[in-house]
Amino acid sequence: MTGYGSAAHSGDDLVATVEVRTINNRYLKISVRGTEPYPMLEPEFERQVRTMIKRGTVTISIFVERKQFTSVLDTDLLDHYVRQIQDYCHQRGWADQSPVCLPQLLNMLGVTANSLSKPSEQELGLVRRVLDEALMKMQEMRQTEGLAMQLEIQQLATICLGKVEQLEIYLPTMRQEYQERLHQKVRKLLENAGHSVETEHLIRELALFGERTDIHEEMTRLKSHLQQLSAKVTGAGTAEGKALDFLVQEMNRKRTRSAPKVAICLFQTWW
Repeated sequence: MTGYGSAAHSGDDLVATVEVRTINNRYLKISVRGTEPYPMLEPEFERQVRTMIKRGTVTISIFVERKQFTSVLDTDLLDHYVRQIQDYCHQRGWADQSPVCLPQLLNMLGVTANSLSKPSEQELGLVRRVLDEALMKMQEMRQTEGLAMQLEIQQLATICLGKVEQLEIYLPTMRQEYQERLHQKVRKLLENAGHSVETEHLIRELALFGERTDIHEEMTRLKSHLQQLSAKVTGAGTAEGKALDFLVQEMNRKRTRSAPKVAICLFQTWW
């Protein structure tokens, strides 16, 4: 199902906005984009999304604007790196190189609040709550679309089931009328050619032909599949989509296999 949902929170410390978009997919695919470092936390948000969505391509956009900033420099860690470099230089008998290495030190892991830093638990918890709200709004849109599709599928299934039942009612009469017309035509053709045919031989051939063109089994299976289709679209199971896909494939397979038989039966109505 396709859907869209957005939610936002504005506080004294930050403004957080989350948008969720989904499109159809047989599997679940989640991607996170937006303000750093949230795209790097995709696995954590994926676990949150999986509790609500089972299939589809989900795109999550997270934007965070921080109004107040804490210190971006971890001086304790920087001092630790400097001491290690100084000790290493002293062991090697080199002059102290720490001032020269300052740009490199600032790029070392954890020294500054760069893209690799994880947001505080308070900020992360807030973003999660905003994401939950966006997911709920997105689900409302998906459910509205799903209800419309459910009604459409049920109407089509009902129409198809009615056509099948009409054909079932007409088939015995149609087969009998065809056999009688065929019997008369064959006799007339043979008489014009100066030949005769035994009645039992003709009846046997007609019976064999009727057996080869019998679509009763296909009709019974098609009715069963249509009834199951109507029931499945109202189900709340997590695997209903897979069941619907299977039913549609089976109905298409039955149509392909029985198409020659159906064509012959329809041909009988005007031949």
